[in-house]
Amino acid sequence: MAKDHSFNRKKARALTIMRAKGIKGDWLSPLPHRLLWKAGLTFIPPCFARFSSNVLIFGLFYSLLWGVVMWFMFWQRQEMGIVVAVLTALLAGALFGLLMALLYRWYRKRHALPQWHQL
Repeated sequence: MAKDHSFNRKKARALTIMRAKGIKGDWLSPLPHRLLWKAGLTFIPPCFARFSSNVLIFGLFYSLLWGVVMWFMFWQRQEMGIVVAVLTALLAGALFGLLMALLYRWYRKRHALPQWHQL
């Protein structure tokens, strides 16, 4: 429980710092992170998270969401095999996760945000 309390304090401080630097909206807490936090999981806000963590979180979220939408809208009718559909969704997610991780790394540097352990 102490770890949760410590995380919540650091998260609140991180969000306050980001707001003070003019960061707004989904840059503060994007949908995947809000969902993970509501589930009680302690994932660091993306502007403070490791590059690999951002690739994984954004990539898996995008793969799942985009893959399900594509399956029901197009792939199922085109009789695409499930293995090909899953691999395609994972590849798209990996590319999206990589892009988002790069954007958040750039955003952190642009706004001169401290490291997570410094909060």
